[in-house]
Amino acid sequence: MRARLHRTLFLSLAMVIAATSLAAADRDRDRGRGRGHGKRPPVVVVRPPVVVVKPPVVVVQPAPPPVVVRPPVVVQPPAPVVVATYPTSAPPPLRVENAGRPRRGRVWIEGHWDWRGGQWTWVRGHWDKHRNGKRWRRGEWQQRGDRWEWQADVWIDVPAFPSAPPPPPVVEAAQPPRAGYVWVAGHHAWRDGDYVWTAGHWERQKAGLTWYGGSWSLQGDHYVWIEGGWR
Repeated sequence: MRARLHRTLFLSLAMVIAATSLAAADRDRDRGRGRGHGKRPPVVVVRPPVVVVKPPVVVVQPAPPPVVVRPPVVVQPPAPVVVATYPTSAPPPLRVENAGRPRRGRVWIEGHWDWRGGQWTWVRGHWDKHRNGKRWRRGEWQQRGDRWEWQADVWIDVPAFPSAPPPPPVVEAAQPPRAGYVWVAGHHAWRDGDYVWTAGHWERQKAGLTWYGGSWSLQGDHYVWIEGGWR
């Protein structure tokens, strides 16, 4: 760029010097002619061309912004929630529930612990319809190896008659005499495959009859209850 500028200035200076020399020669020549004719020749002014040298326009572009390379964001999935499908420890103690008064034709099914969602959950007891010839057997948790497994409650078949004699009778409190009534002592009854004590009660006196209590009688390989009555 600088050499080009010098070259341009040199050419301009040369042209100015040449023009000045030509103008001087013309003046001398005209002077010689003027002496012969008595007239003064016209003055010719040769002006050198004006050379305007404009400096080059240098446009400085701003540097581009730096490219920031960010590492990709890796989103880790949440850790899976492991829920044990079976318990490895014994269930808590059973809860005591109030079943209320007995209901005729109904059997109270006791509550129990159940394993749900990885934790112990209490299942409340409820009344269920009585089933003839069957007895409800409560389920229980049993340990097998490193786990506990639930043996579900179930209705089991029971024999219609007992094969063993009844337990000794329950000693009931003596009842004072009651006019017009006879005290009937309690006894064991066979119900749902088990002996159940039936409490004594008062029976209204029947004229001319005597109350005879019932008893268990062995008949073959089982016992049969012989009902009491008035005779």
